[in-house]
Amino acid sequence: MSNENEPSKLQNQVNDRLRARAAENIKIEGTKPVDGVEDSAFIEGTRQTSPLGIAWLVVIALALVVFGLFIYWISK
Repeated sequence: MSNENEPSKLQNQVNDRLRARAAENIKIEGTKPVDGVEDSAFIEGTRQTSPLGIAWLVVIALALVVFGLFIYWISK
């Protein structure tokens, strides 16, 4: 009698095929860039946003709030 923990021939064949497919997929996916971008030349010459960029966003948001309140008070 065979041991129940031991894989059968069919299980071994399936495992071998799955390993082969996984190895193929790794080869195919290994040629693609990790971030999915084929050509990153479009970001050349750009720079990261400085902390001043966040300050500008806050100023614009506050200006929009004030403008909204102004419109609200005028319409009353």
